[in-house]
Amino acid sequence: MSGITYEGIPGFLNSEEHIENLIPSKVSNQNQIIRESFPPHLRENIRLVKHINKGANNEIFIYDSEGLSIVFRLSQYPLFQLNTDNIISVIGDSTENKIKHLKEAIQSKSNWERASNDGYSPHLYKYGYLEIHRQFYNYIVCEKMDSDLNDYYKTGPGKDSISTGELSEADHIIAKQLIDLLYATTNSLGLICFDIKPANCMINYSNPDNIVVKLIDWDGDWCQDYSNVTTITDYKDLISILSVMVMAAHFYIYLNWNIFYTYFLEPDEYGRYVREKHNILKSLFCNDLKDPQGKKSEFDFFQKHYFKLMDKEKKPLSCEDAFDIIFTRAHFLNKGKHREFSRSGHSLGGKRKKSKKRKTKSKNKKRKSKRRSKKTSKFRKKTN
Repeated sequence: MSGITYEGIPGFLNSEEHIENLIPSKVSNQNQIIRESFPPHLRENIRLVKHINKGANNEIFIYDSEGLSIVFRLSQYPLFQLNTDNIISVIGDSTENKIKHLKEAIQSKSNWERASNDGYSPHLYKYGYLEIHRQFYNYIVCEKMDSDLNDYYKTGPGKDSISTGELSEADHIIAKQLIDLLYATTNSLGLICFDIKPANCMINYSNPDNIVVKLIDWDGDWCQDYSNVTTITDYKDLISILSVMVMAAHFYIYLNWNIFYTYFLEPDEYGRYVREKHNILKSLFCNDLKDPQGKKSEFDFFQKHYFKLMDKEKKPLSCEDAFDIIFTRAHFLNKGKHREFSRSGHSLGGKRKKSKKRKTKSKNKKRKSKRRSKKTSKFRKKTN
C-alpha cells in the first residue's frame, strides 16, 4: 500500500513483515470482495440470502448466484488499525497483548488455509481483512454447506434418526468422518482445536449417497499449535482420542445422541486401547499436555465452560473427576441407555459389579480353598 508502513513490535521479530502478509492491500468494499468470490459468469445476479449474527464474535452473510452459494464471515471486532501517521498497528493495550493478538492472527490464517487445502474445512475462497473507518476486521469467504450438525440433529434429518433410538447408516458415516477429521487435525496439522462442538461441524446431506462433513472455526485463539507434542507418535493418537471424547460429550449432553459411542463401547481394538489408556488420557486432559510455550492445554477450561459438571455442593468438579464422567459418557448412546446400564449393576469392563457381601463371600471361599490345598498337600506327603 502506497505510503503505508507497518508496526514494529518490540520483542516480536519481523512483526512488520507478518502484518504486511496479513494485510497486503487495503480493501474497504465488502461488495467487491463478494463479487470477486464468484466466477465471472455469475457476478451479475448476486443476492443476499441471509444475514446472521453468529454469537458475539462474527456476522454471517450468505450470498447466492444462480444456485451457487457462499458464506461471508466478518469479525465484529477489529484486530488492526491505521494510525494518523499511516502506520498499520495491532490493536492492544500493552505490548504483551499486541504480541498475543498478532500470533493468533498469524495462526488463524495458517490454520484456515491449510485446512482448506487438505479438505478438512469448507473450501476457502478468500481470507483477509476489511478496512472500516480505519480499522481492519477479519473476513472469510468459503463454500456454503447444507447445515451445521447441531441443526441437522435438532431440526433436520438427524432428528428422525434420534426418534428411532438406533444409530442410522448416516450416523455411522458422520461419526467416521468426524473421527478422521479430528485425527487429521492432530496428525497432519499438528493442532488441537479446543472449541469443537456440533455447531462447528458442517454437513452436506442433500445427496444421501454422498454425505460430507467438514470442520469450521479454525481461528488461532482456540485452534492452537501443539506440534511440539503431536510429533511424538504415542501422543498423536491419545490427543486425537481426547478430541473425539470431547466431541462425544457435546453430542451426549446437548443432543442426547452420542454417535461415537460404539467406538468406545465395543470390545474391539479401539475401545480396548482407550480403556487401557484411561489414566494416561486423564493426565493429558488435566495436567500433562502443554503447548510450545509450556502453557497447559485448554481441555479443562472448555469442559468447565460447556459441561459445567458440579459436585453436591454445586461447586465445579476437579478436572480428574470431570474427566471420569466424560470418559464414561462417551460409552453410551444417550442418557437413557446410561441410566439403564447403571441400574443393571454392570461395569464398562463387561463384568457385573460385586456387592460388599459378595466380595466377603468370595474372600471366604478363597481362604477355605487355601486351607483345603494345604491339608491335601500334607496328606500327600504323609501317604508317600
